[in-house]
Amino acid sequence: MRLILCLLLAVLLAAPASAIQSQLDELSRGHEPFVRSLFWPGLGQIQQGRSSVGAAFAGGAVLASVGAFFGHLSYHSAAKDSRNAGEAYADALAIGDTDTAWYYFQQLDGLEAKANDRYDQRKLWYAGLATVWVANLVDVWWHSRGGDDRVAFVPLVQNGGGGLAVTLNF
Repeated sequence: MRLILCLLLAVLLAAPASAIQSQLDELSRGHEPFVRSLFWPGLGQIQQGRSSVGAAFAGGAVLASVGAFFGHLSYHSAAKDSRNAGEAYADALAIGDTDTAWYYFQQLDGLEAKANDRYDQRKLWYAGLATVWVANLVDVWWHSRGGDDRVAFVPLVQNGGGGLAVTLNF
């Protein structure tokens, strides 16, 4: 059974050498901008001559990076404050100082909620940065392979009616 599946896949996926070479040539045209965009969003678009799109991706990446950096610092500061209050609470309980222990216990709830909130904000900044990066890579790949010229709206003729088909050439 495996042999039959392998032979069937070999027949279905076989392509002439010229088709493979043209695909490799097409891929190499988009290789350099894609690699540049891997390192920093927008560089590939700028190399392709689409400076405004490249500037938008680069600006989005800078904004998300700065937000992620400050979100990271803010979270660690809030987590440290929460940890310090927890340690002070435990120390006050250990020596029997109930008034001080009560003070730190009241602070713990607010500090833990603040740390959790900052953690969620930090995750959103990271998700935003990842979204910009992935959108940048998809965009530079799409335009290196022909971009909008590779999408065609083709009318379909069918028995009893017609329709509109969207074809993508990859």
